[in-house]
Order: sequence, then C-alpha cells, then structure tokens
Amino acid sequence: MTAAAIRFYLHNLDDLRRDIADLDADIQQYKAMLDDEYKPSGMAGIKVQLTTETSHVEKIAVKRADYACTLEKTLKRLQDILKSIEWVIRHFTASEREVYRMKYVEKKERPYIAEKIGIWGESVSRIDKRIVRDIQRHYENMQKK
Repeated sequence: MTAAAIRFYLHNLDDLRRDIADLDADIQQYKAMLDDEYKPSGMAGIKVQLTTETSHVEKIAVKRADYACTLEKTLKRLQDILKSIEWVIRHFTASEREVYRMKYVEKKERPYIAEKIGIWGESVSRIDKRIVRDIQRHYENMQKK
C-alpha cells in the first residue's frame, strides 16, 4: 500500500470505519438474497455450487455471489488497513501521538505542528514518515499471514 493511500486513510479514519460498516451490511444483504441451501458453504462455496447450474435464476445468483465475494475481499482489505492503523496508534511515542493528532485529526500544517511541539519542521516530516512506514509494514505483515 502506498504512503499516499495510508495518509488518505489517516485523514479519513471515521469514513474508513463507516465504509467498513456499510460493506459489512451490504454483504449481509447479498447473502440474504441467496437461497438458504447455499448459505452454509460461504460465498466462495456458493459460487462454485452455482456455476454448474444453468437456469436464469441461478445465473443471477452466480452474479450476486461474484459481487458478494468482491465485497468480502474489499471488506477484508479495509479491515486490515484499519487494524494496522489502530495497532500503530496504540504503540505511538508521545511525539508521534502529538504529530498524528495535530496533522490527521486537527488538520494542522507542518509549521504549526513544529511550533506547538517545539521541534523543527523537518522533524515533523520524519515522524510522519515513520508513522506511515510503520503502518505499511504492519499491513504488509498481515497480508503475508
């Protein structure tokens, strides 16, 4: 994941949480659209079961299952991003916490942050880069598992 993407999510953390909740609700709605006989095997199992069928209704079910699988992958990716951000936030140093709060919550600029904390502007940039790098590493490690 790119540094720009991480910064986007840091600036829009509440939206990320809302997107996750909305996606989860959408997935539940799509699952409810499928017949009960297919539900126990999960969305991927439904797709496999339905691809051997040929009726019009079953073709629609395959499309719904495909879409639901895509939603589930997107949901997992967003959940992993949120988990990585939250994990890194829990392990912040005092200076990282201040830079994060001012930059991403209060939407302040680097010179203002540097002045308030009493450090050089370049130090604010280094702290920000470290925050983003730590989130990237945590996210990449989650994807390897």
